[in-house]
Amino acid sequence: MVENLEDSSVGKKVKCIQVSGFCGALFGTVSIISLALIALDRYRAIMSPFGSTRLSMRRAAWWVCGVWVYSVSWCILPFLGWNQYVLEGFLTSCSFDYLSDDLWSKSYIVMLFLAAYALPLGVISYCYFYIMSSVKQHDKEILGHQRVQGEVQVLPCYCTNLRDFVHT
Repeated sequence: MVENLEDSSVGKKVKCIQVSGFCGALFGTVSIISLALIALDRYRAIMSPFGSTRLSMRRAAWWVCGVWVYSVSWCILPFLGWNQYVLEGFLTSCSFDYLSDDLWSKSYIVMLFLAAYALPLGVISYCYFYIMSSVKQHDKEILGHQRVQGEVQVLPCYCTNLRDFVHT
């Protein structure tokens, strides 16, 4: 662990804590925002498969840049005075300060929760709910079409119980 390096210089240890906390927050935020954009892309592909707005390499590059700018903009705020990165738990990992009692620090936690967790999770949930609904509806339509055409074959189902196997 980077945080546990034995160094007599307190300043280097503080910088190490801040960089480690920043990287943890940044990569976590990048991950969930990327998952939200993947869900959004899948939603667009399923809901309008013949739409003219396919995801091009240029658009994908803009999305990736947007993910990183959005994530860095939220994770750099503790360096600018809105909250801070501190050691947590057993002093083996770093994160933003979620234990502080002042309103200023708590406001950052609430905003970060909304912007980097609740919003992406809402987008992911919305997209996959409607994707699953669309797939389910499509399956019903296909099955209905096959029944009209007489293409569905129902296999006989034999119900047995224990007394069929027991000879008395």
